[in-house]
Amino acid sequence: MLLHLVGRLNQPPSDPYPISESEARLVADNGLGPLFWTLAQQGHLGASVQSIELLQSADMTARVIAARSRNSLLQILEVLENAGLEPVVLKGADVAQRFYPEPHWRVMGDLDLLLRNDTGHEALKILEAEGFRNPTSHPDELWDGHHHVVPVYHPDLKQWVEIHHRLITDKSPFQEEAVFLEPALGQNVVTDDSGERPIRFLAPALTRLHTIAHWYFDLMDRWGDPGLQRPILDCLFMRRSGLSEDENRESQELVRACKLMGFLLDELEDEGPKPPLWWPLPGNIQQIHELKPGDSALRAELASAAFSEYLVSATRPGFQAKLLRAWVLVTVRALTQRITSRQRQRL
Repeated sequence: MLLHLVGRLNQPPSDPYPISESEARLVADNGLGPLFWTLAQQGHLGASVQSIELLQSADMTARVIAARSRNSLLQILEVLENAGLEPVVLKGADVAQRFYPEPHWRVMGDLDLLLRNDTGHEALKILEAEGFRNPTSHPDELWDGHHHVVPVYHPDLKQWVEIHHRLITDKSPFQEEAVFLEPALGQNVVTDDSGERPIRFLAPALTRLHTIAHWYFDLMDRWGDPGLQRPILDCLFMRRSGLSEDENRESQELVRACKLMGFLLDELEDEGPKPPLWWPLPGNIQQIHELKPGDSALRAELASAAFSEYLVSATRPGFQAKLLRAWVLVTVRALTQRITSRQRQRL
């Protein structure tokens, strides 16, 4: 429900949602405080003084962090470009500037830059000379063969940076997707001259596909992670900016991922009744419908189980094993909760 409320942004207010202080803290902890502060200002939330203060504080903090990240980004781009490199800004730093109505609505933990033509390690050495370091106990070699080099951190700037040399990890089902590889990449880098300095980004359509591909892959290992909501909101604001959603050129797997994202965006924006495309197990659906209103947590667990089973049936064998394990764990947890709930009712 909390994520669904974001679909009300910039819409006429009706039936304000009574957000509790614990819910306000939840959205603030997950980087959605600025969005919910705006929802409160627009009359979509009914909240206590404490909740309002919490959301406003999250908004103010996000503004400071966004400004600091922006300044760090400009400094890093200048250093790399002065060395003759051509960094391309990816992910959060991209969508915040180009697609969100307010850049600070898109809180991010790091800056992601793509360095093509095998210049990633050269860029890393330049950043290390500027004071960036790997602050962890993990050796740099751990990232050999990964789609980005070791993440580095600057203690004074308080900024993480990831240097990517490929868009997609080789563990992804989209690793051979032509749109993410050379020479297509060379044709899909654009320069934005509207800010303080020219900045290279992926073409908007490729940014959207890249966002969806990462999100779809992360559904395996991070099911239930609050971070999975962020790409959904990224795509929501891309859609609202007028970005086309034509996937006719892509593979069946990527088309499936895009349709899945489109389904969720329609849900957020209440785009009318939806066919049950994503629920392959009627038994699970029936269980969900039979639950009482007080069983909302269990309802969500069973919905997750059915959704995971859909993904198992729709993806390649490598994904199926992990997703099947996730589905089993979710189902067992859901049944355990249901048994516990019934035992408490008897008591």
